[in-house]
Parts: sequence; C-alpha cells; structure tokens
Amino acid sequence: MSSTSERVYNETSTSELVYNETSTSERVYNEKYPGFKRLHDYLKQYKIKSLLSFLVNCRDMIIDTTSVTSNWRDLNNSWNTRFINEAQTLLNPEDFKNLRDKASSDQERHAKNLENYWNKVIYECNIKYDILEYKREKERVIRMLSEIEEKIKRKEEDLLKSSNEWKTLIKHKGSVGL
Repeated sequence: MSSTSERVYNETSTSELVYNETSTSERVYNEKYPGFKRLHDYLKQYKIKSLLSFLVNCRDMIIDTTSVTSNWRDLNNSWNTRFINEAQTLLNPEDFKNLRDKASSDQERHAKNLENYWNKVIYECNIKYDILEYKREKERVIRMLSEIEEKIKRKEEDLLKSSNEWKTLIKHKGSVGL
C-alpha cells in the first residue's frame, strides 16, 4: 500500500464536501443520505440541470437506495428537498433561484407524471425487496437441505457400520444362533 496523501470526504452539517488529508490509498466517502454523492455529482457535471432530469438520469440509484415504502409523496418531497438543498450549496444565487423556480414549476406541471414515476419506483423497490427475501429464503432452505443431507450421510454410515459388524460377526462365528 502506498502512503501517499489522498483526500477523504467527510460528512458535515452542511451539504458541502469537506476534504481532509489522510495517508490511505483509498478515498472514503461518507454520504449524508443514500444517493448524496450521485446528486452532488449530477449538480456539478450537468450544464442544464433540472429535478426531472436528475430523476430520469439517476433512477437506478434512486431505486437502489430507497427502502420499501408505499408513499410516493414522501419520496417526491424528500428528493425534491435534497435536490434544492444541494443545489443551493453548489450554485451561484441566480442559478439556484432559476433552478428552484423550475423545480417548483415542474412539480406543479408534471404532478401526475411524478406520481407515476414514484409509484413505479416504489413498485420496483418492492420487487427488489421480494427478490432479496426469496434469495434469503433460498439460502435458508439450502442450509437446511445441507443439514438434512449431512444427517442422511451419518445415518447411512451408521447403517453400513452396523451391517458390516453383523457380517463380520457371522463370518467369524458362523451361525449366530437366532
């Protein structure tokens, strides 16, 4: 491992990233919430920004970082708030005001589309959760089958041992005299 200094991102009470020098060879990033880095990167990288564009471009991350829920409004409000708060820390005041106004306008103009978007996100989150639960159940069943297989193997060994003992006894003593 090299001991060159690299920057480590640390969580702070604001949305700004704070860099600390460290002597690790890996960068470590602590997110304030799941998806923070992706949101931050989106706002830094895209010239034309909008909440709707973020939602479309980062949909997979949103699904991957969303826990099972059934309330699309909470998800919408949460990501809208995160988007606006992070934009406020990264953009100049005029660009931030324009982006905030556009996000607000988009919320009103595309309310039905946003509801559909979030309901699909929730649907896919639930499917991913179901798949995860099925995989856990599969692993549990495989462990149980393995344990049962081991028990069968031990019993077959016991049976073979007993049968061999019987055969040896008969072979050496002849008739057992039942």
